[in-house]
Amino acid sequence: MVTVTGLTVSRMLDIEAKSIVDGDVVGDNLILTKHNGTTINAGNVRGPAGNNGLSTFSPILYRAASVYATNLANGVTTIITGWSLTSGESSPGASAMVSYNSNGNFTINQTGLYSVTFTFSFGAHTTGRRVSMIHKNGTEQRRQNVASPNDATVEVVDHLLLTNGDILTFRAYQQSGVALGAASPFHDVTILRLS
Repeated sequence: MVTVTGLTVSRMLDIEAKSIVDGDVVGDNLILTKHNGTTINAGNVRGPAGNNGLSTFSPILYRAASVYATNLANGVTTIITGWSLTSGESSPGASAMVSYNSNGNFTINQTGLYSVTFTFSFGAHTTGRRVSMIHKNGTEQRRQNVASPNDATVEVVDHLLLTNGDILTFRAYQQSGVALGAASPFHDVTILRLS
């Protein structure tokens, strides 16, 4: 046996008259319109103001050059020192973002996402490998190797999330079989804060 429940015409017309058929935001309020033409003010629907999707952050560039000319021992990783801020190429505020000491340490003073580039120019020699490395807090983050170059400039790039107090060092390694001098052009570090 099946039981069927139906609605009367009068009940269906009542439901239709109360049904919402349109809605508009007027000022900060949502105004709903029923089938019968009457309106209901559903109240304030304006949320807190958000951003417009555009970042107000401007990237900050810290660029340094080194005239490090000491011979690199064969088979030894060396921290490159002697850096100086390239003020004409660095952004205003670069010195507040990164500080440098004579031990080769670049200390990050502002948390953010950074693009870090290190370029080292090795002296001429036709055997062995040349390596440029980026270290964060004593741990290697990225390296670039070149095999058997003559007058090799080796550049390494990494994107790092850095926090206030992190220390970057830039290191070079060569495996030519002899002590190897650095070459011109001089060495370059770029630390670009992206966010």
